[in-house]
Amino acid sequence: MSKVLASLPVGEKVGIAFSGGLDTSVAVAWMRAKGAIPCTYTADLGQYDEPDIDSVPDR
Repeated sequence: MSKVLASLPVGEKVGIAFSGGLDTSVAVAWMRAKGAIPCTYTADLGQYDEPDIDSVPDR
């Protein structure tokens, strides 16, 4: 974890590529708390486990 924290660019945009589940939410919150500006991307890959893909960016 210390290597990740040492390389996290404080005050800069950082891209994050995860599944969008709980791990993503925690990682984004952690990055914000450490001063980074996480940039996320939502894609509809045709997976039917998400009933309302349009609501995802608001979470």
